[in-house]
Amino acid sequence: MYRIVIVEDEHLIRKGLRYGIDYSTLDCVVIGEAEDGQQAIEVLNELNPDIVLIDINLPIKTGLQVLSETSHLHYSAIILSGYSEFEYAQKAIKLDVVEYLTKPLQTQKLIDAINKAKSKHDSNRILDRIIEQKDSIKQPNLMTSIRHTTDELVKGLIEYIKDNYHEKFTMNDVVTHFGYSETHLSNKFKKHTDLTFNDYVNRYRITIAIELMNQGIVDPNILADRCGFSNTQYFDKVFTKYVTISVKEYLSLLQ
Repeated sequence: MYRIVIVEDEHLIRKGLRYGIDYSTLDCVVIGEAEDGQQAIEVLNELNPDIVLIDINLPIKTGLQVLSETSHLHYSAIILSGYSEFEYAQKAIKLDVVEYLTKPLQTQKLIDAINKAKSKHDSNRILDRIIEQKDSIKQPNLMTSIRHTTDELVKGLIEYIKDNYHEKFTMNDVVTHFGYSETHLSNKFKKHTDLTFNDYVNRYRITIAIELMNQGIVDPNILADRCGFSNTQYFDKVFTKYVTISVKEYLSLLQ
C-alpha cells in the first residue's frame, strides 16, 4: 500500500482529510500527521512516506519550505492551499509537486490527485532503480558465466551463432547445417555451456545490440534487424529479460 502523511495545521481539516476518504480503496494508508512545518520535517524524515498531502500555509515553516528541506526524500507531494495565486503555484511546480489544490477541497479532485501521485511515485521508484544500477546495466556481462568448452561440435555451434546471429535462423536451419537431431544438439550444448541453445543465441544478440547502441545506433528497428530479431516488440521483450530495463530506458542512460 502507498503510505501517506497529512500535514495541515487546522485540526478539523486534518481530521477530515484523514477520516473523510476511504484510503483503502485507493490502496493507501495514512501513517502519520503533522500540524506545523517543523514537525512535518521531523515526521517526513522519520516515516519516509510515499505521498504527502501538505498545506502551503503552515506555522513555523511554510509548506514550500518543508518540501524544499525534505527534497532528499522520494515522496510525491500534493499541495493544499487557501490561496490560488500564480506565484505559489509556480514555486510548487519548481519543487516538482504533483498537484496544487485550492480549498475548499473537492473530494474527487483529491482522489484524482492521489492516483496521480501514486503513478508518479511508481515512475520515480523505477528511475531510482535504474540510476542505482546504472553502471552495471550499461555494461551487463551476459556472456561471462558461460563455461569454456573443448567439444568440437559445441564450438562449431558457437561459431555458427557468431556468424549468423544477424539472420533470423531457426533450430531447423541449425539441424540441417550440422546433420544432427535437435535433441542431440540441444543436450550437448546445454551439457557443455550450462545454457540452452536459444538462451545463448539471445544473450549473444543482446550483447551485440548493446555494442551497437554504444556506437550511436539508437533506432530500435535497425537494432532489431541487425541482431536477427523478427520485430522490435520481440527485441524489446528479450532485451528487458536480460538487461532488466527496456530498450528505451537503456538508451536514456546513454544520453
